[in-house]
Amino acid sequence: MKNKIVLTDELVKKIAHLSRIELDVSEISDFRDQLNTVLKYVEVMNEVDTSKIVEDLKTKGSCRLREDTVEPSLSAKNVFGDDSRSESGYFRVDGNLSEPEH
Repeated sequence: MKNKIVLTDELVKKIAHLSRIELDVSEISDFRDQLNTVLKYVEVMNEVDTSKIVEDLKTKGSCRLREDTVEPSLSAKNVFGDDSRSESGYFRVDGNLSEPEH
């Protein structure tokens, strides 16, 4: 467990701001706990020995992809229509962080 991140209230507020998540003071500790849960999963994944995994074309990034072509996009009106969940050109959704099942 190298470089363990310590989630302070200030760091949680910054992450929430960058994620465009509005948190009131009472939600900060819950959000910190949820982020810690995610970080624990990442720590577990970092402990997996991948030294014997053979690289293939997908992991090397050398697979052949189609050419990029510029095509017309949908307008915001076509995408969002009259959906009340849109805000500033984005869909607004409820958060979905829950405790993992063991």
